[in-house]
Amino acid sequence: MTPCLTCGEPGRGSRCDSCRGYDRQHRKLSRKARRLQPFCQSCGSTENLQLDHGEETWRRRADGLPLRLQDYRGVYCSACNRANGPAR
Repeated sequence: MTPCLTCGEPGRGSRCDSCRGYDRQHRKLSRKARRLQPFCQSCGSTENLQLDHGEETWRRRADGLPLRLQDYRGVYCSACNRANGPAR
């Protein structure tokens, strides 16, 4: 583990999970989204699925508002999620 570049807390990579947006609320929504859609919406893969943050996700989070599934871009496999690029 290395110190987060944003808050200094230990994390994997350059940012801790919380600063990267992977707090408890996000993990709960991610599990729900992957249950509802158990495949990548780009390539159809069922492996390594992730809920992709959209710009609205970051706006609501910055405003202290609760996150909702409609604020995310959708469910993607890790390769397609990386190909989508950053949301911020």
